[in-house]
Amino acid sequence: MHLFGREFVLGGGNIIIMLCMLALILLFPLALLRRGGKFIRVDAYLAGANIKGGTAFIGAMQAEHTVSMKNYYMEEFFGESKLFKTGAIISLIFILAAGVGAKFLW
Repeated sequence: MHLFGREFVLGGGNIIIMLCMLALILLFPLALLRRGGKFIRVDAYLAGANIKGGTAFIGAMQAEHTVSMKNYYMEEFFGESKLFKTGAIISLIFILAAGVGAKFLW
């Protein structure tokens, strides 16, 4: 690639390293296929002694806690409709800015 009268080329050593990393990335799925279905299923660690097949655990002070999935939703601030409208407007501004910028560059 030529930029300001200079040529930038990836060095030979870097190409070899990149090819080695690419080969390792391609070998990873093959290792999973070779292992087959010999995986052992274990319960998740719940920060205590697991009981009842992974749906509860004994925590501090020997209290039994059940597993629950919770989240703090602020629908009035981050509702789907508000995020969609805001995202669509911001995306449109970026697309228009890119179009205007491309017009001036060409």
